[in-house]
Amino acid sequence: MKTFKDGILVGIVSAAILSSFAYAAPAKGEDEDPKYVYMQVSLIEASGEGEEAAEFPAEIEKVIGKLRSLFKFTRYRIIGRADAAHLVGSTIKFSSTQLPEKARIRQTIPLGEDNVKRRVNLPVNQFEAFFEVSARIAGINGNIVSLADLEVNVVEPRRAYLKAGVNIRDGETLVLGASRPDTGQEALIVIVTVKLL
Repeated sequence: MKTFKDGILVGIVSAAILSSFAYAAPAKGEDEDPKYVYMQVSLIEASGEGEEAAEFPAEIEKVIGKLRSLFKFTRYRIIGRADAAHLVGSTIKFSSTQLPEKARIRQTIPLGEDNVKRRVNLPVNQFEAFFEVSARIAGINGNIVSLADLEVNVVEPRRAYLKAGVNIRDGETLVLGASRPDTGQEALIVIVTVKLL
């Protein structure tokens, strides 16, 4: 059963939106290496409506056609991203490492030619969103990865929750749904990419 609180579910679109990721599976001697699955979840904020050309970052260029055909928004931007890898048959839990962009840390750092230490406010990250992800990597059938009990719990910029069970081909991206509490507000769209390692 697929649910997206205050939203809808949509279909599958091919893409390879993968950030650089290096992972070395532990050696098992002569036995076959265990199968690992890399998973990336991106949170997109969409706004504006109309038929004019869409504004979007280069990272989602391969899925923008599908997003436009489903949602008709004119502006798309990535506001959060998280990724991790884990063994097939296990439960994977991770979160966006970013805190809300408005968060600042006070840190003493050397500034200027005199290298005098001064206290400054530093932005924590480039993203605004914070969310948590969990899923059971149920299995692999050929090049299809089965994710059971996939949950995305968005904390910032506003509360939203998604729960689904999905099958995704290696290297493809699934557009899971959009949450839009009120007309005129930005919609939150979740997309998931998996890669066999």
